Amino acid sequence: MGKTIRRLRMLGALAAAAALTLAAAPTAVAAGPAPGATFTCKASDIPSGTYGSLTVAGACGVEEGASIVVTGSVTVMSGAMLNVEDAASFTVAKNVTAMEHSLLLLGDDLSSAIVSVAGNVAATDAFSLLINNASIGGNVTLRGGGNDLTGGAALPWAVAHSTISGNLTVSGQSTSYLAVLDNVVHGNVTLSDITVLNDGGFVTVAGNVVARNLSCTGLAPAVSSDDPETSTPDPNTVGRNAIGQCAGLTS
Repeated sequence: MGKTIRRLRMLGALAAAAALTLAAAPTAVAAGPAPGATFTCKASDIPSGTYGSLTVAGACGVEEGASIVVTGSVTVMSGAMLNVEDAASFTVAKNVTAMEHSLLLLGDDLSSAIVSVAGNVAATDAFSLLINNASIGGNVTLRGGGNDLTGGAALPWAVAHSTISGNLTVSGQSTSYLAVLDNVVHGNVTLSDITVLNDGGFVTVAGNVVARNLSCTGLAPAVSSDDPETSTPDPNTVGRNAIGQCAGLTS
């Protein structure tokens, strides 16, 4: 599914850039913080360093090849964007939170994970959230959101190629597509009340290993375990029960 993940990443990045009108903006590099300092990024690339906490208040990326350690939590404020795909490593000791109307690209399509979050990842009414090749020590909880800043087509959502030690919960999005692909989830996976708005959009739940239950309800127009590139079924492995619309998506 490498081509699929690259497509998810690129579409998400382009949509985020267009939505925040950054396509023609010059890239700045923020001054490096004092070790362990609280840092707020407003519109720049975040350099390598150790941060006590990180607040993203504008459109922010990371310096190419940066190694970033946050000993506290990361907060992406309302209307802001954080894209960490250019980092060599992005490590968070506590939680990552994305607020309403924000965009979060947490990971890259490399063969090894660059993102490690010891705590939880949570988003409420975000515009788009893409997690790929990440290690999450707690829960991933994504509630609501998915609409474009400009009122156009909804933006994509994806959780892929990641290890989640707790539960994965995704609910209430209006999106162009939702892809839950090739994850290892040690708790439950619960997907509910997700609507695909675009023609040709999809909800796919494929190739995941779920230790407990996989539950899918209110996914419209439908959900499948098909690889979006090949349309070949890639069933999920579930330790307990597959429930609702995902009942037939297991091996």
